[in-house]
Amino acid sequence: MVFQRLPSPDTVEDTSDRAACRADALELLKIATSLASNQGEWEAELAPWRVKINALLADPELETLRGEQQLESLSLELRSRWIRMARSVVEPLLRSPLQNQPVCFPISNSVNLVYERVFNSRHIERKIARCCPEIPDWSSHVAAFGSGMAAVTALILTLGHYRKSYQRTDGHTLRLDWLGGYYEMQRLVALLDNPGIYARRIPEFAMLLERLKSGKTDILFLEPVLYDWTQTIADPHALIEAIQARPADRPWILMTDSTLLGATFDLGEFLTACGNRRPLLALDVRSGLKLDQHGLEFSNLGMVRICTHRDLDETRHPSAERFRERLTRNRAVLGSGLSLEEAAILELPTILHPEWRTAYPHRIFANNREVALALNGIPGLFRRVNHPALGPHRHLNWAESPFVVLEFHQHEDTRENHALLLRIVENEARERGVAFYLGVSFGFRHHRCEVVVSENSFPYPDGQMRGFFKVAAGSRRGPSLAGMLALLQELAACADFAALRQAYPRWVS
Repeated sequence: MVFQRLPSPDTVEDTSDRAACRADALELLKIATSLASNQGEWEAELAPWRVKINALLADPELETLRGEQQLESLSLELRSRWIRMARSVVEPLLRSPLQNQPVCFPISNSVNLVYERVFNSRHIERKIARCCPEIPDWSSHVAAFGSGMAAVTALILTLGHYRKSYQRTDGHTLRLDWLGGYYEMQRLVALLDNPGIYARRIPEFAMLLERLKSGKTDILFLEPVLYDWTQTIADPHALIEAIQARPADRPWILMTDSTLLGATFDLGEFLTACGNRRPLLALDVRSGLKLDQHGLEFSNLGMVRICTHRDLDETRHPSAERFRERLTRNRAVLGSGLSLEEAAILELPTILHPEWRTAYPHRIFANNREVALALNGIPGLFRRVNHPALGPHRHLNWAESPFVVLEFHQHEDTRENHALLLRIVENEARERGVAFYLGVSFGFRHHRCEVVVSENSFPYPDGQMRGFFKVAAGSRRGPSLAGMLALLQELAACADFAALRQAYPRWVS
């Protein structure tokens, strides 16, 4: 049976909660060591940091909340030190260097640079390619961008450029159907709707399946796990059934946005399952900022993988290589490639390394799954807990998420209550010494939360917008994860916001 969840790999000797901070510190040491082993001169820059991390490893209080707070500070210090070191190498470079001027980077040394906007960042793309497992019978090429959104923009524009190669036999405009929830993507799809490609968001999975099955969908743009607030899974088995039922004369293109799954998403498994109804072109795009950089957000990065089958008729349709060439030319026109500083920072050896690619996101997924299971079923402050682990597709390997979403009861879903909840969390976490902070996004080593009032979520029947409490557990286990869970369970057990005010009177005003 395909698409089943697999055991999560680990990269440290002891990942039990008793040694969680030690495991985290040792991983940070490995990251620092990777720098020194590639460029010996960096060792002196890292020496003061090494002294502090080794002292913490010897501290009997390492596995306490105080020790974890020190560890969090040292992780951010390592980040800052590497960013400064990488920037120091490229800082002297003009954005348009003199002809024959040597251009050196921190690890790869000499690179080809005419001027920054057309910088091809091939050394970073080679790192990305090494992390892409081979897909039997498919050719694969990659391209790097300054962000995930920049990559999607260039992809859709490039598909428009090649629209005659994918023209429908009935003469209709190509139809791009997007199933997703990310609010910025919704704006982008609307912006890029043009005479070359008719681009629309499909609000329901069942509707998408019908369009796909009938042949109306030419370009399927899919988030395997929707960035929505109900944590919807795009059931791959249902998708394959719809694809197999398509009219034989309706070729199609696949685009996936795997940002929420990171390197754990297996494009090859889906393409193989398509059999002889495979797409003419398969494109996987994701932001490489969150789950590919050890939770330290070293640099913005958008990654695209372009695949075509070996039996493709290249006289009619562009190969993966040809599509990549056009895509990277468009990247230069749009100015959406990596900057010199971003490319230099991404040379950190453990970023985009085959041996590090999946262990980190699996730890994120495991912790968020634990949060969801711990909060589910507690009657009180929250109406419902949303996470793939709680849904009907929990057995699928797409059923992962780097955050948990809690819904409010409608009559208490107010800005005032949102602010109160966040105020209580912030102050209680600080007083308890738990590394649990207010902040947006996901995928960090520490834990975060926010309240989102989403413009593209379904409103209540009376038109009121819905608010959601989003908890993003980080990769680190240990005392802060336990402390966060204890706090959230206390909050969830309050019968309502009136009870919450009584339980935490200090933070009411």
